[in-house]
Amino acid sequence: MNIKQALFAHLKNLVNGRMYPGRLPQEPTYPAITYRRISDAGLMAHDGPGDLNTARFQFDCHGTHAQAEDTATAIKQALNGFTGIMGGAGGVEIHGTFWQNTHDAFSGKTNIDKISVDFKILYKE
Repeated sequence: MNIKQALFAHLKNLVNGRMYPGRLPQEPTYPAITYRRISDAGLMAHDGPGDLNTARFQFDCHGTHAQAEDTATAIKQALNGFTGIMGGAGGVEIHGTFWQNTHDAFSGKTNIDKISVDFKILYKE
């Protein structure tokens, strides 16, 4: 299992499985989450490459304003400070998750709110 699969397994039940990499499908049911990896890099030790990675992920919460707010709050509660195995058996070893940023957006074309929540994740695959 990789970090994307582990995050999906950990968060998908927040929105009844409506969690998508990259972008929403056409005519989605709300609330929904889209997610993307913003960056991912290995950490270096004094003697060379270490076995830990640090990644930054953005989770976009889509729906009415209340749905987007509730979903963003649920993601923060599920991830902020998490350590341990994420994704169940065969999952990814998480050494820390750190909330970085939240920002709001609105699509005038669809009348749907979006709240983005960014996390930095220290992990070992």
